[in-house]
Amino acid sequence: MSGLEALFLHANELTGGIPSELGDLSELGFLELDDNSLTGGIPSELGDLSELAYLDLSNNSLTGELPPELGSLSILEELNLSDNSLTGEIPSEFLDLYSLSLFHWGDNDGLCAPNTSEFDDWLDDMDDWEGSRCD
Repeated sequence: MSGLEALFLHANELTGGIPSELGDLSELGFLELDDNSLTGGIPSELGDLSELAYLDLSNNSLTGELPPELGSLSILEELNLSDNSLTGEIPSEFLDLYSLSLFHWGDNDGLCAPNTSEFDDWLDDMDDWEGSRCD
């Protein structure tokens, strides 16, 4: 029996926090929780989803800093975190996301990509990115 490979809960009026138990879904390749009313931080356990290729948490009310553990999602191709209340710098561990071709983090309360040559090169390798850079 195979495990859950996709979870699409777009615009389902979800509230509360993202359950850390989602990190136990080892075969999950697609996680779409956008356009809900989710609150709290992004659980570090999502970094355990080694098969995850697509993660959309946009248009919620998520807060806090990004967990560096998300940098271990080695086959992640698309990541959308826009339109939340996330803060802080994008962790340097994200530079290990070599497969990432789309990354949106705009319209947050202070989430920014560091202004370094390493981040410049990383973003330049993507097909599509949108978000602010740190001052």
